[in-house]
Amino acid sequence: MTSSTFDREYLVEKFEHAGRTVKIFRDPEPMSPRDYDNWSTLACWHRRLVLGDEEKRIEPMSLETLREKIAAEGDEILAVLALYLYDHSGITMRAGDANPFHDRWDSGQVGWGYVTRSNVEKMMGGAESGASVPTAEELTRYIRQEVEAYDEYLTGQVYGYSVKGREGETLDDCWGFYGGLEYVRGEAKEAAENSDDPADARDVAEMAARATYAGPAAEVSP
Repeated sequence: MTSSTFDREYLVEKFEHAGRTVKIFRDPEPMSPRDYDNWSTLACWHRRLVLGDEEKRIEPMSLETLREKIAAEGDEILAVLALYLYDHSGITMRAGDANPFHDRWDSGQVGWGYVTRSNVEKMMGGAESGASVPTAEELTRYIRQEVEAYDEYLTGQVYGYSVKGREGETLDDCWGFYGGLEYVRGEAKEAAENSDDPADARDVAEMAARATYAGPAAEVSP
């Protein structure tokens, strides 16, 4: 794919900062946040789509049944929220105690987001780590945050940037930014400010070469 084609498909915005050209793109191949370590498990059901943690896919079930299932596995749920999907010209997911989309035709519950005791221990480095176990309120907040990140993945709100010098050379680029445009803009600006442009070094070398070629100024006889 050529640079112009890539820009046409994925460019979100372009601006100048610190003498550099900054471009913000939608990440064309983002990594799912579910591939990282997470506090929560997103166990989903859907007749067409594979959502959440694929290996934890479940049949539609009540919270009581889910708790019994986890208990049968020798574990315990410490925090849990229902997962809701809105599916109309794209999909978007939310976590909550009730359906936030208020659309009985194109939305509904598609699973559960929950945190187990064993996963808390894993995230904290083991049962003997000595760290304080997060409260149920904190764990519930983690579920919401992780579902928000997953929703950004589902809705294509994952970004990257490139920083170019005054002659078009790529000075820095980075991809896989979640957290919205404002966040990736800030990262891109910082990269621009801290980048070195080879064109500047070439200018210095060229000026030095010219000075050497000119030689010392000739003395004028009185």
